[in-house]
This record gives sequence, structure tokens and C-alpha cells, in this order.
Amino acid sequence: MTSRLLQAIALNTLLAILFSAALPQADLAPIAPASSGAWQCWPPSQANPCRHHLAGVTLLSANDGWAVGGMTGHGAILHWNGIAWSDVPNPANGSLTAVDMLSPHDAWAVGDQGDMLHWDGQTWTQHPPANTLRLASVSMIASDDVWAVGYVFWQRYWAVVVHWDGASWTDSTVAGVNQKLTAVDMLSAANGWAVGNQGTILRWDGNKWTPVASPLAASLKAVDMLSPTDGWAVGAEGAILHWNGVLWTQASSPTNADLTSLSMLSAADGWAAGSGGVLLHWDGAAWLVAPSPTTGGLLGIDVLPGGSGWAVGSGGTRLQWNGRAWTAPAGEAAVDNLRAVDMLTVNDGWAVGDAGAILHWNGLDWARVAGPATAALRGVHMLAANDGWAVGDAGATLHWDGASWAQIPTPTTKQLNAVAMLSASDGWAVGQEGVILHWDGQAWAVVAGPTTRHLFAIDMVTPIAGWAVGAQSTALQWDGSAWRELLPPAEDDLRALDMLSAFDGWSVGRRFTIAHWDAHRWTQVVNPSNLDLVGVRMLSPSDGWAVGNWVGANHFFHWNGSGWNEAPIPPSWTVAALDMVSATDGWAVGDNGALLRYITPPASVSFLPVIRR
Repeated sequence: MTSRLLQAIALNTLLAILFSAALPQADLAPIAPASSGAWQCWPPSQANPCRHHLAGVTLLSANDGWAVGGMTGHGAILHWNGIAWSDVPNPANGSLTAVDMLSPHDAWAVGDQGDMLHWDGQTWTQHPPANTLRLASVSMIASDDVWAVGYVFWQRYWAVVVHWDGASWTDSTVAGVNQKLTAVDMLSAANGWAVGNQGTILRWDGNKWTPVASPLAASLKAVDMLSPTDGWAVGAEGAILHWNGVLWTQASSPTNADLTSLSMLSAADGWAAGSGGVLLHWDGAAWLVAPSPTTGGLLGIDVLPGGSGWAVGSGGTRLQWNGRAWTAPAGEAAVDNLRAVDMLTVNDGWAVGDAGAILHWNGLDWARVAGPATAALRGVHMLAANDGWAVGDAGATLHWDGASWAQIPTPTTKQLNAVAMLSASDGWAVGQEGVILHWDGQAWAVVAGPTTRHLFAIDMVTPIAGWAVGAQSTALQWDGSAWRELLPPAEDDLRALDMLSAFDGWSVGRRFTIAHWDAHRWTQVVNPSNLDLVGVRMLSPSDGWAVGNWVGANHFFHWNGSGWNEAPIPPSWTVAALDMVSATDGWAVGDNGALLRYITPPASVSFLPVIRR
């Protein structure tokens, strides 16, 4: 490798070590199980239950394929046997970005932490170098002829090209190419192409990689070659390029969406996929938009002649092509970010989130429920199975009557962050710029408050005892006649609140703020750190939970009456809220439709063997 690349790798490795050692330590007991229960991504019986992004997919046949992805510090590999997807163990150090297979016993997957994993028909094994190279794509010609491309960053991007000769990976990087390489496709040992940022195009002639002129400067995300005289590349803002054996030319595109993946079957049949769930089909004459069952970003696509194909993407999206239409198998379509959850019983609960998303738990499954809102919903509170409320952006308030959700007018257009109902005729909502609304059974009305700072949470104990918290450690109390401001317990935002009684409550927030209410004042009880807490739920004075995030990783803490102890959790997307039904059952929700369940005893989780049908 060049000296600059080696320096970049060393620098990235050092940063990774320092980064992993920088997790803030507060006044916490060592990590230990809170009880005999455990937090699990749900449902554990479903492939990829943590909804990790799937970035690449490859099919050898209608009954044999792989999909890869993951999240920070965790790689996900799924196998398709013609009937179902199943998780397969792997030793990846980070998210995987691409996969290619030559036979049922020979496949490679690469990732953004330098992962180079090989499948031998039984297991995935790591092959050196596993370093901080960011690998984005892999293409197999033969068992001893495999190419991967990517980049490394040191003051600027440096293209990376590596080659497998059957024994080891070696560097074949092109000097002077200071761009990310995002995709590679090899036709033969003497003919291959790679593409990347700023319209970068490289050609392999059997001896060396050479830059080739591009008709545009847009970032290119995928390339697929049918022959030495026929190939395609796609990229940002709907960019589509065609190779005719002499030069690359720009083709007409029916979309402005970023195109991230490409699968060409013939000169008259091909597919492209990208952001917003966009799917394009090539019919030999033009690229046309095809119906898509998702709005989630699609990151990988592979279609076989004869009508079998898959597209994968953000939040674990998996779309199947049957030769006539793309469909989202039950429970496998991407779900919007979830912002709040409220459980009535172990068999009845609700979660809400972005784009008006509403999910209902019936004791067996979470199911999408139609609602009238398109804006983000940020708070939900259920009084009974036939009486509940959700609030969100632009002053949205929705009411559940047991049959459907209906939008109820409000006197504000400000974002509402939380709702707390005491009865069908007494409830409160709070939001941005200190807005406070009261429900009297007939209408919502604005109630004067003492602050214009954002309010993020509210909890009511009785009609004359309630609390709200918000930005800059704002803490308000309701005494039955007016809201008054209390002495702040800290300096940072308070994001969540749960009151056991008028004499006992907890609030959590930014920089690991944990504050306790003792009937007289709020007092901070844990030293600050960089970890932000976003949710809290207390079951009793000796049993409660708080959840937070730091640089993309979740942290769950259990209160046992004397201290907060961190609990083990699976790698999942950022959690936004939690609610406990009992000491043995609870839920947390978050980005990309993340659903985590605390259950005693934990549900059985096992990896399935790779069985081809």
C-alpha cells in the first residue's frame, strides 16, 4: 500500500481504540442482569429482529441467496433458502456493505470496518486484513480471483482496491484517485469496472486499473456489466449512465431519488433501486418507475431470470419480486421511526412515530393501524382499550375510541411532545415553546404557563398534582389552579418523567441527568456524563427503568431501590421511549421501527442452520 494509506489506516485504528475507550462512566454499578428477564429485539423468531439495515443481496438461485448489513459494531448476515430468511452467525466487526457468491460453498462479504468474510458452505470466517479500510463492494470471478473496493479517509478520501488470489488479499489501489469507490463489477479476469464519488469510473484491463472519463460529476453508487459493450451505472439524484463499448453516456432518468443498487438481466431487462423505496425497470427502451410497496430506502437488489428477486434496505426492508410485482412479506417492510409507547396490559399496547405511524400490540403481534395524521406523532397515552390519545407535530391530537383514530382540533400549531390523561374529561399535553393544552372532555384549550422553553414530558398524578419537564432543566408543577416553575435540578434538558405519587417521581435527560422528586424538590442523584437519557418508567420505589443513547448505542439502566445498574441489551437502533407493563414485561421503541421487549423468562433465540431447498 502507499505510505499515505498506511498512515490513514493507522490513524483510523488509533481513533477507533480511543473512541471505544471513551464511553462515559457515571455512578453506576457494574453491568449485571436486572432480574431473570432480558431485553430482546422483537420478535426473536423473525430473521433480523433488530431491524438492522440490509445493504447488499445476492442470489445464486431462487432457493439460495444471502443478504448482509448491520449497524455500528455489528454485522448481520441472512440466508434465503427459497422459503424463509434466517440469521447466520458471523464474526464481523461492523456493518457489512456487500456480498457476492460463486457457489453454495463459496461467497464473500465485506464491510465498513475492513471486514472480509468468507463462506465455505458451513461457516463465515474472517480473513485478514481486518482493518479500518471502508469496503463497499465485492465481485467474484473465481475462487482465486475476487475484487473489493472502498475507501479510507485521511485528510481526504483515498480510493481502495484490493484483490484476493486464493491465498491472501493484496492492495491494488490506483494512485491519485482521491475519491470513495462504492461499487465494483467484474466480467472476467481481464475486464472489470469500479465506480465512486464525483463520477469516478475505473476500468480493469487485466493488468491495471485506469480512470475513464465520466459524463457527470454525481456520485455513482452501483455498476452492473452485461458484456464488454453493454453496462450500466447509477447514482445520486437519479443519475443513470450507459456503457456502449466505447464511452459512458448519460441516460434519461424518471427520478431524482438517489439510486443505490442495480441488477441487469439482459439488454432489455434490468432493475435499479434507491432512496424512498424507488424502483426503476429497464425494458430495453427506457427506464420507468415501477410500483413499490415501501418508502424506506433500498440499498441492494438482485433479480434472476425467470422471475425471482429481492431488494433490501434500511430498517431491514426486504421486498420480493415474483415476476409480476414487488411485495413486502408480512412483518418485513420498513417501519417509520417510533417515538413513544404506552402499554395498557400485556395484551394491549400502542406505539406511535414518524409520518403518523401507529402500531397496536394484541399480545401476539404489532400491527400497523390506519390513522389520520401524516406528521410525526411523539406522545401516546391510553386510558382504556376504547379511550386513548396521541399527539405530535403541528399541534396534532388524535383520539382512539376503540374502533378508529380521529383527529381532534387544537388551538395550536406548535409541536406537541407528550400527553397525560387522568380521565375522559381531564387531560394535558405539552410541547415546543412551553405550550400547555388542557382537555376538559369537549375541547383542547391553551393554559398559561410560566416558560417559553420547550416542554418534553408531562405526568399527572391527580387533578391537582402534575409535573412537566423540558429544556434547560425546566421543571413545572400543577397545583390545581396554575402551573409554577420549580428550582431546576440540573443544567441540561430533561427529556422524560414518571411519577409514582405526589411524593415520589423521577426525571431523566441529557448528559445522564437523573433527578428525583421527594415531595419538596428535584435533586440530581447521578453525576453527569455524555450519555443522554430519553426515557424512564417506574413501577415502584424499588423497581424502574431508564434508557439512553450515546454515539448511536443504547444503554438501559435498572433501579433496584438503592442504585441504577446497567443491563445487557442487544445491538439495536436508537431507542426513544419505553414502558413497563410489570416487573417481568415491558417494551422499548425507537428508530427504524425498533421494538425491544423485556420479558421473563427470555424468549428462546437460536440461529438456524443453512438448509437449501
